[in-house]
Amino acid sequence: MKILGIDYGDKRVGLAIAESESRAVAPFKILENQPDLLSELKDIIKEEDITEIIVGLPLNLKGQATKQTQKVQEFVNQLKKTVKLPIKTFDERLTSKIYQRSRKKSIDDLAAMNILESFLTSLKNG
Repeated sequence: MKILGIDYGDKRVGLAIAESESRAVAPFKILENQPDLLSELKDIIKEEDITEIIVGLPLNLKGQATKQTQKVQEFVNQLKKTVKLPIKTFDERLTSKIYQRSRKKSIDDLAAMNILESFLTSLKNG
């Protein structure tokens, strides 16, 4: 069983995949946020045999919703209509910032990996 981590952005969408048994997480792909995004994701989900999806939820440092939070919620709602899998959101505060200093090119796939790693760690720690 595989879990797909998604870091949704206005321009790009970072993806990471974890094996649920081993909990090994790896960056997977960066997609352009285009009108056919949901179709691309549906194909990836089928090809990779994904069984669960975790989407990073951007909150401000005080844990409050922002404009981007609303955009992500809308994306999650559309994704739920497209695929019939469990989809959860997970607080992604600071995930992109962690990698920005160490990489000059796009870090969306690494941010997705961090979201997924943090989610799996939270399950392990209760």
